Amino acid sequence: MVELALAEGATLLEVHLAPKDLFEDRPRVLETFRPLRDRLALVVHAPEFVHPPGVPQPILVNLASPVTATRLAAVRMVEATTDLARELGAEAVVIHPGGATRPGEAPQGSLPALRLSLRTLDLRAPCYLENMPAHYHFRDAGEGTSALGRFPGDFEGLGGFVDGFCLDVCHAALARPEGSPQVAEAFADLLGHQIRHVHVSGARVPAGEGIPPGAPGDVLTPRVLKRVAALVHPEAAWVPEVWAGEADAGKGFRFALRYLREHLPEVFP
Repeated sequence: MVELALAEGATLLEVHLAPKDLFEDRPRVLETFRPLRDRLALVVHAPEFVHPPGVPQPILVNLASPVTATRLAAVRMVEATTDLARELGAEAVVIHPGGATRPGEAPQGSLPALRLSLRTLDLRAPCYLENMPAHYHFRDAGEGTSALGRFPGDFEGLGGFVDGFCLDVCHAALARPEGSPQVAEAFADLLGHQIRHVHVSGARVPAGEGIPPGAPGDVLTPRVLKRVAALVHPEAAWVPEVWAGEADAGKGFRFALRYLREHLPEVFP
């Protein structure tokens, strides 16, 4: 994927950490990605699940948990992520607000708990808070839900606790199960230049994340993407986030870049 990104003229690589990367595989992460800093700027996406030593299975990182012990564990995990990002020489860390709820469970997040976590974070690198979709994919349990972070009002007043926001246009377009591409514009309208990072991928209702922009069924239109581009920070990094985009010699990633260069040349020249 690194060579593909360089061949296509990318200037930034976002590294999405897996559950073991903060602890067991930390030396390998440093060995793999630190040398790339001379060729690509780095952004680290905090792990959604972590597997601490001595814990039998990965645990969800939930900054908005109503359970104090779970919330404090999430704070420690985010702090550890920013420490790793600093060692890598990364420019920023993307974090989820938490609130992911397994099927059939009561909501696992609240805005007061999220604010408390953000206030207590001791960050070693800039952090960008990312918006969430209506559905949350649990590998072991199927489709759950997101208790918060779906709509712009959830992030109002949080700018003082983080260094900016990450707008995932796909998540915004799936903030409602029936599809909601206008929510991406609403986030950009409210947060404006506080949005320093953008995840761009297509969205299929009700929960189809990570498809190439412009792929069949994508509810996001070039008009929405252009509106977002006009409102976010002019130096915001845009990252095509295509699941398995490296497969088949990068077929999905290349499709996304062709589409974005055609319809959003002001961002993807």
